[in-house]
Amino acid sequence: MEEGDYIDPAAFKISGGNLTGLTGAAVVEEGEGLLRFNWDPSFVEGGSSYDQMMLLAIDMEAGKASFQSTGNFRSSGTEVLVLSEDLIGKEVDIYIAVVAKDRCSQSDSQYLGRMKLCKVRSRY
Repeated sequence: MEEGDYIDPAAFKISGGNLTGLTGAAVVEEGEGLLRFNWDPSFVEGGSSYDQMMLLAIDMEAGKASFQSTGNFRSSGTEVLVLSEDLIGKEVDIYIAVVAKDRCSQSDSQYLGRMKLCKVRSRY
């Protein structure tokens, strides 16, 4: 990005569509280099229990990211994203969205906020 350019993370979208999104979506750092995403797995009108999750953690400043485009099913209520070493100790913006089981539609993405990731301590 050029100096002075700014992307508002809360307004940024990784996905757009008319598929019903998630209720109660949240994320926590779990262990070394892992983010745990959770959501309400209840049936939703217009969705399927076999819809899958799209996950993104991105350091917009450095242009580094970890993502998963076909994660767990909507009915599971949880998924883990393994982070690249480039993101450890960085501030990342986090997003989740849903892709239909038939791959013909997706939801609007949901911004889950900014998180400062813990640094992994060396074991040596």
